[in-house]
Amino acid sequence: MTALMLPIAYHLEIYEPDTPHVIAAAFASSTPFQRISAGDVINPISCNDDSFPPAYLRVVNVEHIILQTEDHIDHKVLVFTERLREQTPDARLEIVASAG
Repeated sequence: MTALMLPIAYHLEIYEPDTPHVIAAAFASSTPFQRISAGDVINPISCNDDSFPPAYLRVVNVEHIILQTEDHIDHKVLVFTERLREQTPDARLEIVASAG
């Protein structure tokens, strides 16, 4: 018996800082998103959404949900965040440099 390859839909949800209940931005794609890990910084300018928090966010946790239906697979990535203390590009660069 040959296994049927189902199409995969990819979803990315970025949550408001310090809450697992409010989605700040959501994206869908037919191709996988780049890897996002705890400690990464999300720049608010990368989200074309006026409701997105106008602050640099640090990823504190990432959760994956994979669901299969009859005709496709959903891979959802939930990204939980906190606000960076310093909200300047210089502060962000210092954090990135110290992580390397």
